[in-house]
Amino acid sequence: WSSDVCSSDLTEEEVKSLIRARVERGDLSRYAIPDHVFFAEALEKTSVGKLDKKKLRVIYGAAGSV
Repeated sequence: WSSDVCSSDLTEEEVKSLIRARVERGDLSRYAIPDHVFFAEALEKTSVGKLDKKKLRVIYGAAGSV
């Protein structure tokens, strides 16, 4: 992503709009447009620095349950 996408001022609709533009250009498939967008200050990581998917599911809910 370019730096303009990493702005903390973006709304859920702006994120979706940016992704839709990439879909229209052919950079992404249509299924890449998310149903929901969540904003977080930081993401939980494991001791080796990888995203801790188990903790994220507990915090933000399992996929499809939102």
